[in-house]
Amino acid sequence: MNMLLKMILVLVAASTSTYADFVTIGGTDVAADSATSYGSVNYTYQISRYEVTGMEFGAAVAADPNVGTYGSDGANTPVFYVSWYEAVKYCNWLTSGNAYLGAYTHGGGTFAGIDRAGAISTYGTVYVLPTEDEWYKAAYWRDDPVDQWSLYANGTDTTPTWGTTSGWNYYNGEDYAYGGDAWGVGYGVQEQNGTYDMMGNVSEWTESVYDASRRVLRGGSFADSSLGVSSLTQGRGNPSDELYRNVGVRVVAVPEPSTVLLFGIGGAGAFLLRRNKRKNNELTHE
Repeated sequence: MNMLLKMILVLVAASTSTYADFVTIGGTDVAADSATSYGSVNYTYQISRYEVTGMEFGAAVAADPNVGTYGSDGANTPVFYVSWYEAVKYCNWLTSGNAYLGAYTHGGGTFAGIDRAGAISTYGTVYVLPTEDEWYKAAYWRDDPVDQWSLYANGTDTTPTWGTTSGWNYYNGEDYAYGGDAWGVGYGVQEQNGTYDMMGNVSEWTESVYDASRRVLRGGSFADSSLGVSSLTQGRGNPSDELYRNVGVRVVAVPEPSTVLLFGIGGAGAFLLRRNKRKNNELTHE
């Protein structure tokens, strides 16, 4: 596919994407949460306000089929059936317009490693999966010098409100907030740092390694209890798995771009995009 057509697809996706925005996470002198040892990030960055939608991921696949495959249940619901490897190729595509060029290096089409610094020197701003610390800080950090961390992403240590529009999408032990499914992004309540659905809806891939064969997931999903959507719960998944209907993607921009909605594709500016997909298949947590 030629570069002009790729640019057109990106611009069309941006113009039809309702939620093409990020929130800034500052607090560069914040120590890790003593309860978990996560959350220490000494630089300012931006994280997407919403989970990536099927529409947005689909635009990337249409422009560059090497991004991979995905599942979708609607234009404004979180993408699902996306492996970690496909998620990082999506991030590369946001950075460069090419699934194989960006912070996630590839050799012969195979994932080879992570080089954020090298990508930043080439592209300026790069789009990546959040590290576990970046994800954790965006969710649970309170800009309060006395009480800097909360148990939940709504800024409290009490069980979050459960239910549609006025709460979060998780399993309360008896019923599901949204019928055992993910709802559209931005449907619930805004969280303390401006994000949506960092607890419940779908779990989200992070860049971080859990062990030799798995990557860390954070946030819990519609299938998790209130404990499962708290800061105390860390998920994990095989990076090649495309099995989960309750696992999605959220991205980070580093370093913080001056105009976060713009990124370069082959030397041409185009709008970043944001949102769509969903659903069910429970994941193991601890």
